[in-house]
Amino acid sequence: ERKIGTGLDSTKMHVIRYLLIQLLLQVLLHPEEFWEAAIDVIICCKKTFPSIAQSDNSSAPESVEGGTEESDEDGSEEPNEDGSLESIDVLVQTFLSVLPHVSGPVCFAIEQVFRVFSDEITETGLLDMLRVVKIDLKGSRRQTDSDDDEDEARVDIEDDDEMEDADVGNVDDATDEMDEELEDDSADEVDEDQDDLEETVDNKAKDGDDAEATKGGEDSDDSDGMDDDAMFRIDPYIARIFKERNNLPGSETQQSQLMRFKLRVLTLLEIYLQRNPGKKLVLDVYAFLMQAFVKSHSADGNEQFRQRIGGILQKRIFKAKECPKGFDVELSRLESLLQKALHLASRSRYKAVASAAQNATFWILKIINSKGCSKQELASVVDKFQYMLNDYFSNKKSRLKIGFVKEAFRRNPWVGRELFGFALQKIGSTKAEYRRVQTLELVDCILKSWVGDDVSSASKVLKKHMALLCELMQEILTKMPENKSRRQEVRRFCTRALQTVTRLNLKEKFQKKLSSEAYTLCEAQLGAAFVPFRQ
Repeated sequence: ERKIGTGLDSTKMHVIRYLLIQLLLQVLLHPEEFWEAAIDVIICCKKTFPSIAQSDNSSAPESVEGGTEESDEDGSEEPNEDGSLESIDVLVQTFLSVLPHVSGPVCFAIEQVFRVFSDEITETGLLDMLRVVKIDLKGSRRQTDSDDDEDEARVDIEDDDEMEDADVGNVDDATDEMDEELEDDSADEVDEDQDDLEETVDNKAKDGDDAEATKGGEDSDDSDGMDDDAMFRIDPYIARIFKERNNLPGSETQQSQLMRFKLRVLTLLEIYLQRNPGKKLVLDVYAFLMQAFVKSHSADGNEQFRQRIGGILQKRIFKAKECPKGFDVELSRLESLLQKALHLASRSRYKAVASAAQNATFWILKIINSKGCSKQELASVVDKFQYMLNDYFSNKKSRLKIGFVKEAFRRNPWVGRELFGFALQKIGSTKAEYRRVQTLELVDCILKSWVGDDVSSASKVLKKHMALLCELMQEILTKMPENKSRRQEVRRFCTRALQTVTRLNLKEKFQKKLSSEAYTLCEAQLGAAFVPFRQ
């Protein structure tokens, strides 16, 4: 360490030395469990600091050199089985192999080493950690109660069908009924949300190594149904939990051991996100954590695990000062993540999941905006919002909050501008008074966003839909709501529309499209706001 001097390398050597001290103490107590991990760390240390290794070898006696070489060969035999693995990948796998059962000081030392090496973490090492967060032990309940679960699922499907055939009635009442049904829905909806959020990350095998190909393959949520041998092959660092199954008092102990392992891995992932907020791999971390967050809301989910993931998503991803940027962030990948986030935001029956999906939407749109895509490239993004809104108007199962859409349009005016005509059409065709007023608020938000927008583009959009706007104003002023607050919202919308028309210098165009009946209604209902438009 003194030979290296000051700087990052010195810090790396310092934390590795501290970790080795802790591992050697553990070797004295449990040699079979920690000897291999200590050897792997030593090998990684020599690969990271080759000058020190050469200096040690040159100054050592010849007999010691022979012993050292032999020891290196023995110790490095396993890591070198796959020549494609980087030393940092071996280091990550070593950490994962001991994290389930190490003491607090060793865990702290691992965190310190991971912190200084986090910039070098590869996709392979990161995916190894993410798969730990997603995996579950095979539970006996799934085997014994599978028939009961299938029966409950059938009942839930039948209930959904009956609800689909029922009359909508008053939308206010329907909304309240949907809120009450949130408590009664079965857990299979969680699986549906989870499947929609499933993000496949390819981890290609290198140099034709079958073992690595198996490890890097698709990680399915059906891991609960794997036998012990299959789990052993896919996740060797979790195999110890299965191997010691007969020595543990019960499955609850296994589950708690796995949960402790997951929480420790989450700490490492949080360190990675804190130090690498702008890397492309953050998208992989988000996809896995969001999926695990949705799954954690099932009946057997762990509250501590759920809160920890939610906190990492919120603090280290959504509110991070940086986000993944650059041309290597594919737009198609972002569109896929956006579609799944919008689905969760509009359909999830869990408030925490819907809230996380809303924040995820804002975060993904922020990344899309940073790419500087053309209007043609962004068309598919607009289509996804239109599909979500169409589902809101046509499907009573939609739990979409218009406030979320308004905020999305406020932050991304270009989305609202493209959906202005669609929203006007939906207001005219919506029979339910509640949703009509809700959509008026949405259109009002779009008009408000044009205050600081490019005048020429906003003027072009409004000209295109001027006739539709005039017809809508006539319709809503003719069918004024009985509720006082809703009447105020109608007048607020019409006033906003008149102000926008004036600001964009489209007064004459508006007067030409406005029918005599609509003119009379505006004059009677809008008062002073309509004075500049009197002929």
